Amino acid sequence: SETVPIIVHTRDADEDTLAIIKSNHLKTKFLIHCFTGGLEFAKKLLDLGCFISFSGIITFKKSSDLRSVVKYVPIEKMLIETDSPYLSPDPFRGKSNEPANVKIVAENVALIKDISFEAVANITTRNFKNFFFNEKN
Repeated sequence: SETVPIIVHTRDADEDTLAIIKSNHLKTKFLIHCFTGGLEFAKKLLDLGCFISFSGIITFKKSSDLRSVVKYVPIEKMLIETDSPYLSPDPFRGKSNEPANVKIVAENVALIKDISFEAVANITTRNFKNFFFNEKN
């Protein structure tokens, strides 16, 4: 039988999050929503097969460490999001966020990974369909 994918929102709880995911005996997919952790945490999550989602936080001036994580995470294991109405990307920081701002997140991922915007849009859309609907194409 199919299992529902699990979306995890975690802050300052890396080891607890890893322990919970490792103890899961279901054959299910995990997505870490609005990732803000460090590179070592991301590596451990990827080793467990997790998908990692990035938001407008990657555009903040003080988020250079997070941009390093974006660079490291394989695009095939990445999703992008806005976390609307929160965490508006620069240049809209401090204002209410909206779903259309996911384009800004995609543009920044493209710059960080040195790939085209179209590639980011296509691959992360495919990842979304795979994660939520088991669509492989």
